[in-house]
Amino acid sequence: MIRALRISDEQATSRDVPIGCNSRGLGDTLVVTKLDRLGRSVTDLNAIVTELDMKGARLIYGGQVYSPGDPSSKMFFTVLGAMAEFEAALTRARTREGVAIAKEQGRMTGRKPKLTALQHERILKDYESGEFGAVKLMELYGLSRSAVYAALVRAREQRDAPPTPRSATTRS
Repeated sequence: MIRALRISDEQATSRDVPIGCNSRGLGDTLVVTKLDRLGRSVTDLNAIVTELDMKGARLIYGGQVYSPGDPSSKMFFTVLGAMAEFEAALTRARTREGVAIAKEQGRMTGRKPKLTALQHERILKDYESGEFGAVKLMELYGLSRSAVYAALVRAREQRDAPPTPRSATTRS
């Protein structure tokens, strides 16, 4: 019996894939369009294929049926798995490199903070004085309840952090 099992990128890079394979049994067929969707490395792929083979399930990848008993099929599967692993590693390396360059050039600054440092101080002062509760602070600052409490935590951390030494500058 052939069943459709969609595996997302996130699942392909997590340990959830073998769980999807657990439902496979005798006579079932797992069809995968790309091997990198099935496992992160050749080792992962071999473990998953071994598990499928022990359960009597078949694997079809890229239109080919994998036959663990056939040496040429096993070699071809391993080579394709190694290429998929290599391609994923190259993509990760390029992504890291691109992010580093973007950060260097100041293009990746992230989301702008909703509150300024002064507002953080003020929200903490208002809350700790008992003048305003969380609900009132939500209204005043336009924040959600969780954002108010996160801002309070951040403000306390800033207040309680040891002062950072300023670099000494010499004047000529």
